Amino acid sequence: METIDFAKITDITRQDMIRQALSFYDITVMSIEALNDDSDAFKLTDSAGTRYFLKVYGKSNDGDIVPGERVYHTYDQIQLESEILHLLSGSASKTAAPVKNIHGGFVTALAPETDGEPVFATVTSFIDGLTEKHTEAPTPETAHIAGVSAALLHLESKKLLLPIAAKRPHKRQEYIQKMQDRIAQGIKIGSITAAQYEMISQCCDAIIDCMNQLDKDPENNVGLVHTDIINGNIVFAQNRGTLIDFSRSVYSYYLFDLAEMCLHGNFGGSSPELQRAILCGYHSVKPLAEYDLFAMQALFAMFILTIMAMCIESKGNAWMESVLKWFADEVHPGLIASTGYMDPAIFKGIL
Repeated sequence: METIDFAKITDITRQDMIRQALSFYDITVMSIEALNDDSDAFKLTDSAGTRYFLKVYGKSNDGDIVPGERVYHTYDQIQLESEILHLLSGSASKTAAPVKNIHGGFVTALAPETDGEPVFATVTSFIDGLTEKHTEAPTPETAHIAGVSAALLHLESKKLLLPIAAKRPHKRQEYIQKMQDRIAQGIKIGSITAAQYEMISQCCDAIIDCMNQLDKDPENNVGLVHTDIINGNIVFAQNRGTLIDFSRSVYSYYLFDLAEMCLHGNFGGSSPELQRAILCGYHSVKPLAEYDLFAMQALFAMFILTIMAMCIESKGNAWMESVLKWFADEVHPGLIASTGYMDPAIFKGIL
């Protein structure tokens, strides 16, 4: 292990964790590079020049509706994520392939953090190509590729992944109820009013109605959903995209991925041109129906309400105040009328 070049990893605690993780793998690592600001993703290069990807899973970025609740970074969930990658690496999606440790497992347990929380690690193959930074805007070309990549994932889910996907965290009707219960606490706290909560409740009813409609054809609508298909989680090479980072994948509605891609401000939400490119790319592989365009908007409302539930204890939150106004002016009326709240011109000629 003394051959490792830690020049770019200055945190001593993180160095020790990396050394511990790599002691479980039969890889002679010559250099290592941090790939994000959280210092939990690293590129490894071995003595033959082969590159690998090391991921460390702690309690950071593990929350969902309830802050501090372990959801995605448990041993069982990381094992499921590795099994998903194992299947997808040999499919049309061509994702990274997990590497087994010296004990024959995909997941390696490390010494707990100082607070006693468990830490795990995995190693996969490294996907070569260009990964755009989260701050860089996609182009219509990359947005189209992203749409194609999402559709391919959903088709592979239908063929390969349903038994595993069903064991991932669910974002379906029960999730909406849990989210709604969490938001209700804001009335007592004073972060939302009773009238605002009533509006949110009506939106939740519309979302559940939409889910019930999609459940009439579960084979084509429900399965593994990535939940974070943005520039930083797609590797672009040779006019195709490879999805990475399935750590927050869930069992939900395929249109939830499309909703986040089209409406999230960090991706398609910044441009109608990008939204059309994403939708056209997706539709070229997994055809959309007219109802899907409304359902997509309902599921994006779920995404926004999830964030609201996470920060419901924060009074005077400027983001929440702006979102509540947006819901009152556009989202709520659009969901109640079953028309949606996106500009219909975006969808013209796609189907």
